[in-house]
Amino acid sequence: MTVELRTPRTRIRRKGRPTGPMIALLIVAVGAFAIYRYSATRPAPAVGAQYQPISFEALPGWAASEVAPALAPFALSCAAGNGRLAEEEAWSAPCADVKLILQDGGREAAARAFFRAHFTPVAVSRIEREDRLFGERHVVNDRALITGYFEPVYDGSPTRTAEFSHPVLDLPDGYMSVDLGEFAGSLRGRSIAGVLEEGRLRPIPEREAILAEGLAGAEPLAWMRPVDLLFLQIQGSGRLVFEDGSERRIGYAGKNGKAYTAVGRVLVDRKALTLEETSMQTIRTWLEGNPALADDVMNENASWVFFRELDDLGDPEGGPLGAQGVQLAPRRSLALDRTHLPLGAPVFVAVDGEDADLSDLYIAQDVGGAIRGPLRADLYLGSGPEAGDRAGELRAEARLFALLPHALAADLASAD
Repeated sequence: MTVELRTPRTRIRRKGRPTGPMIALLIVAVGAFAIYRYSATRPAPAVGAQYQPISFEALPGWAASEVAPALAPFALSCAAGNGRLAEEEAWSAPCADVKLILQDGGREAAARAFFRAHFTPVAVSRIEREDRLFGERHVVNDRALITGYFEPVYDGSPTRTAEFSHPVLDLPDGYMSVDLGEFAGSLRGRSIAGVLEEGRLRPIPEREAILAEGLAGAEPLAWMRPVDLLFLQIQGSGRLVFEDGSERRIGYAGKNGKAYTAVGRVLVDRKALTLEETSMQTIRTWLEGNPALADDVMNENASWVFFRELDDLGDPEGGPLGAQGVQLAPRRSLALDRTHLPLGAPVFVAVDGEDADLSDLYIAQDVGGAIRGPLRADLYLGSGPEAGDRAGELRAEARLFALLPHALAADLASAD
């Protein structure tokens, strides 16, 4: 069982029951860092990012988009326990009113009026440097990189076989994940993970060691083909189908705390692929076509993802759970870097080029190991092969516009 021990602005996840040593570790952590209270639902102006309030009339693509389908995902974010939107004064009014709009049918005209009444669009851009002496900020770019992800469906086995040789592991005993930003603002966006042994938090081995030696206290939920497991860990959730036709849905539970290294980048560095031809499909083709080298390449990524069974989803036909603890909505949920924008925020994505059909209003409900910086977003495109094909090919430029409550947008404007 996974439980969360909570103190004000503190969230520590561990497998098992809270123990005396665990409490002691928390006290030491609090003593080690000056406690810096900040709101997880308030973007903090930081060197490297700029937020510029604009009008809805200046929002490219807004007039042609359909925004009503974003109401239900936003309402879920308001009710999420892992976002605290409704508890924040600035968000309380839109979180209350969205329920009324949905009860009244959630029509498009009402949805547009709702977003205009409660939110100000804020254009997101990246800053190269800041001259604190003269107060100058130099904007380099307002074009974000967007990619796609999906809920894959893979074959699996309840037991290890020659074909299904790699384990889908649950959290090891004593697992703990600590968000260091909850203790000190200077560490915002950084976290550590490990296992608690004799009152000390110890690191978890890298991917290669876990595969070679196993991991004490981590039980396999199922077994998979090696390349399938890699992509399951990249996507963070999926459905496993067994030979007897039964199905098991699994989702992200935690990670080993090691830095994520993109396998595509490894293949480019080894000159196995060029950057231009790198995609989910070409990476899979190369790995499956070079089984003698595949493990060596995949082990360049030291990160390991642990999973849990998802047997408590409110909507069995809906998407997997995102980082906010709510089910994702296809082409309405996205992953971003929450050190720059809060989970639960509506974000209008204006996509350039041939992928412009993906331009729409999304809700920030997830995060990702490769999603870093203010100009980075990952769009959740749904479940199954068709969504997988689109997600694997998607790599486009876009402009990001966060819809923030008027008071927060004004705070950002004055901070700039």
